[in-house]
Amino acid sequence: MNALLLDSSVWLAWSRRHGEPNHPAAAAIIKRRERRELEVCLLDLTPYELGNVIVRAWRRPAVQADRVVTAVLRIAGVEPLVPSPHERRAAWGLAEEHGLSGYDATYAAVAQSRRLTLVSGDLRLQDAGFAVAPAAVA
Repeated sequence: MNALLLDSSVWLAWSRRHGEPNHPAAAAIIKRRERRELEVCLLDLTPYELGNVIVRAWRRPAVQADRVVTAVLRIAGVEPLVPSPHERRAAWGLAEEHGLSGYDATYAAVAQSRRLTLVSGDLRLQDAGFAVAPAAVA
């Protein structure tokens, strides 16, 4: 079974029901994980991205950010992946070549290196061919 690398956009879509177009697909992925139909993983930077969006962009209390991060780590059931030095160098090249943020390029580089399917709601990652939309694997 090919494991899925979920970026922060998928976890955020899962955690936010109202007004989130990717919520149904993200929730379906998480249900499949909970039924052990697939494996999911995340990067070590993902919990910090989640907390940042929840507290700063969504203006929710820190306790809510902690609840979401704790749930995400429990659902994944594996330690977050730490990019290797080779993957970090590859990420900078992808960022430069495709106009991606360093964060998005890191997801892409790790997914490529470890033969994971990157799932993201980010159209830039999808358009560059690095990620599939949540609905594609739901």
